Amino acid sequence: MMEELLTKFAHYLRGNEIDVSTASLEDAILLLPYMKITNRFDFQTSLQQIFVKHVENIERYQLCFQEFFFEQIGDIIHQIEKKEAQDKLNTLSSEFMQKQKEKGKKKK
Repeated sequence: MMEELLTKFAHYLRGNEIDVSTASLEDAILLLPYMKITNRFDFQTSLQQIFVKHVENIERYQLCFQEFFFEQIGDIIHQIEKKEAQDKLNTLSSEFMQKQKEKGKKKK
C-alpha cells in the first residue's frame, strides 16, 4: 500500500515539474521500513532528501507534499466515514428487523 502511495506521489511530483528518477523512487520504497511514517515532519523530510535534487525545488516539493497527502488523508477519512455510516445503518436495520420479529411473536 505505501509503495503504491509513494509511486503516486512521485508521479504527482513529476506532474509539478520536480524530476523524480525511477532510482529515487526505488530508494524511497526500499527505505520505507526505516522511515518514521507516523511522524509527518520526519516522513516529509526523509522523502525530500530522496526526491529533491535541486535546492530551488524544495519549496515546491513541500507544497506538493502538503497538497498530495492532505488529499490522500481526506479520501481515507471519507472512506472511513462512509464505512462507519454503512455499518451504523446495517446495525440499525438489524435492530429494527429484530424488534419487528419480537412484535410479531407477541401478537400471536
